Amino acid sequence: MKRSLAISCATLVVLALTAGGCLIDDLRAIGRPCSDKKPCGPASTCNPKSNLCIAIDDSGVPDASPVDVAADRADLALDQKITPDIFVPDVILPDGGIPTAKCSASTKLAFSEIAVGSVDYVSIINLGSATVDLKNYRVITSGGVPSKRADYVVPLSKKLVPGQLAYVFENSSGVAADLNTGRDIPFTAPGNSSASLFDPNGQLLDHVAIGAKAIDQPVGANFSPAPVTIPGSFDTTTQAYRRNTYKGRCPNYFKSDWKVGALSRK
Repeated sequence: MKRSLAISCATLVVLALTAGGCLIDDLRAIGRPCSDKKPCGPASTCNPKSNLCIAIDDSGVPDASPVDVAADRADLALDQKITPDIFVPDVILPDGGIPTAKCSASTKLAFSEIAVGSVDYVSIINLGSATVDLKNYRVITSGGVPSKRADYVVPLSKKLVPGQLAYVFENSSGVAADLNTGRDIPFTAPGNSSASLFDPNGQLLDHVAIGAKAIDQPVGANFSPAPVTIPGSFDTTTQAYRRNTYKGRCPNYFKSDWKVGALSRK
């Protein structure tokens, strides 16, 4: 019974022909924390490494066997050598300078952490059931008064298996396995900052705003009820904004998805 239900929901996700029933349940389950005592929905499963729900493919099982994951990680080690990255220098933003939000029903990547400290970075998590190559994915970060933008496009193949994180560090920070922009990420703390994630086709996958004012928000996207506000006790040397839930999806994103937590990297 569970298997047939999983197949039904997964098929609906692939076809994206309905917005009701088990499709909604499936989308709500994907990305939320899970454990043995807190299982996922009928068409998702708990990833043991990230402790987050990920999608199940049409066969009713996760789309990444141990052999596949091992092969992907071997490819990852070869792909992630330090190389010059494509980076568009910071510029003063004109009104409407960020791309318009285009939404896809098959969103599987999202920001997991936003660090606005002495070293700025963002992390991206794969919430889906299949490996994703981040080549040509785009991260736009903004901050400051007047606002500046850093527009970074992943230049080479970088594979992300289900439940895995990828870190995008400013300048040459991070390690060989990370993505390094080679330039500044213009986050400010305390102050107004934002980050947007786009796929190679220009689909908006995620957006978050930090501070008293929503800056550089894609046209058509909503950040409700208000941008994340940095509290007075926020310590940029030890804390970051961490994803609490994954309820927000293009075009609607929510402050309640985020909370202050410890930096995962320094």
